[in-house]
Amino acid sequence: MKKQLFICQKQILGLCLNKNCYKETQYYSKCLTQVHSDHLSDCIEFAIILANINQFLEFGMNHFNKSKKSSII
Repeated sequence: MKKQLFICQKQILGLCLNKNCYKETQYYSKCLTQVHSDHLSDCIEFAIILANINQFLEFGMNHFNKSKKSSII
């Protein structure tokens, strides 16, 4: 099913990651409560997404550096 386009002129706050939601993925404060209210836990703010990506990258770099050091020894 195709996602419905929900046009708004507000600042986008985050993304809806619910695989069963066919509404617009991006959300702002008003459409979060009107469109995604039944699955709020699946709506993630950009700041949290960015923090998770940074944490993943840091973990990957640490793992890479440890692997690199152990292969030298």
